[in-house]
Amino acid sequence: MNSFILILDAGTHTIRARLYDQNGIRSFSVKEPILCMSPKPQWIEQNPMQVWAIQISLARQVMEQNDVRIEQISAIGVTNQRESIVLWEKATGRPVYNIVIWYDRRTIGVCEEMLNEKVEKQVQKISGLKIDPFFSASKIQWVLDNVPGLRLRADKGEILFGTVDSWIVWHLTKGKHILQIILMLHALCYLISKLSTGMNHY
Repeated sequence: MNSFILILDAGTHTIRARLYDQNGIRSFSVKEPILCMSPKPQWIEQNPMQVWAIQISLARQVMEQNDVRIEQISAIGVTNQRESIVLWEKATGRPVYNIVIWYDRRTIGVCEEMLNEKVEKQVQKISGLKIDPFFSASKIQWVLDNVPGLRLRADKGEILFGTVDSWIVWHLTKGKHILQIILMLHALCYLISKLSTGMNHY
C-alpha cells in the first residue's frame, strides 16, 4: 500500500492541501481562495472558523479525489502565515477574536509608545528582535486588551494563543496545543536566553 504525506497550507489569500508520495514527489493538490476582512484602515483579519473549515474540507477533497485512505497518510505537515495570530478558548475551541493577519498595522501606536519608553534594547536582548507591528506580540497584546475580560481569562489559563498552524493542529488533534519554536521567534514571544515562550510578559 502506497503511503503519502499530507501538507496543509493555510496561506494569507489561498488555502491548499497537497499529497506527496513516498519519494517526496507531489502527486495531487487542491486549493481555494480565502478573503481577508478590513474593518478599519490598516486592520486585516480572517475568520478562524472559516480557515479551519476550508482547510479540513480541502484535506478530505484531495484524499477522496485520489482514493487515498487515512491509513495511507504517514505524516501531516502544516505551514501557514507565520506572524498571523489567533486566540481561542481552551475548553471549547471557540475563537475569541478573528485572526489578526501578519501585515495588519493596528498596533503602530503601541509599538511607538514602547520605542518612546526606550525598551527596545531590552526587548532585543530577550527576544532577539526589534519592536515592530509586523511581529505577533503587539497583536496578541491588542486582542488581550480589547476583548472585554479576555486578559483576566488568559491569566486564569482559559485562553490559548498560537499562529495559524497551532490553531489547525489543535483541531486536528482535538485539543493538543503546540507552538512551533521558529514561529514563536518570529512572533517575538520566545525568550532566547531561557529557551522558552514568554507569554507572561504580555
